[in-house]
Amino acid sequence: MQIIYQVDSDNTLDNWLNQILTRDDKAPKLDFKNAEVIEPSLSLLLGKEPLVNCPVWANGDIVRGPGGLPPSIDSDRYMKTAYCGAPRPELTKYLTVTKVLLTSGS
Repeated sequence: MQIIYQVDSDNTLDNWLNQILTRDDKAPKLDFKNAEVIEPSLSLLLGKEPLVNCPVWANGDIVRGPGGLPPSIDSDRYMKTAYCGAPRPELTKYLTVTKVLLTSGS
């Protein structure tokens, strides 16, 4: 699910998961930018375990990249919450480096 910042949406995570988990040609990626939403999101996913027939990617920006911004999520909290909340072993988790912001001329 793509995150759109500071924009209200009528598409909830529950609705999106219901739609994406019923497709054979898609796999969900949860891209966490805030630690407060990890546990409730994974709890919601856990409730949909019978629908999960593909890997689910859980991504969290937990380390500073080269020249990047500080991570938005504490790494210890992410690892404990995301790994302990996995509905099944095939829930794929991966880490990303925070993005480097470049302006023209730099």
